[in-house]
Amino acid sequence: MTEETLSHAADANSSQSSGGAAQEDGSARGILRDAIQKVMEEIEQHERQARHHLQQATELRKALKESISFLHEQGEKKATPSSPKGGRTDKPTGPKAEEKGKQPAASRKGPKKK
Repeated sequence: MTEETLSHAADANSSQSSGGAAQEDGSARGILRDAIQKVMEEIEQHERQARHHLQQATELRKALKESISFLHEQGEKKATPSSPKGGRTDKPTGPKAEEKGKQPAASRKGPKKK
């Protein structure tokens, strides 16, 4: 119900009742009007908060996109200087794979028997 509808209903009731009842309807109408006003103010407050949260979400989304873009750029910079094909840069630093399989004959058989 709107405030106007409530006013019309209260007016109709007050015209049908006696003087004492009309005074009660007037106070009831005032109470209803105050309650409606409080609810309207609360709705407006929630709408302001919602707008603020939407603005925060937009800013966070923008910052996240910038961070992701930055990380992608950093990853490309790391891959590019060491190999032109963009391959892995963490090559093994130990002996070559071919040399790993070639161990001296003595070390493969274990200690010599006497």
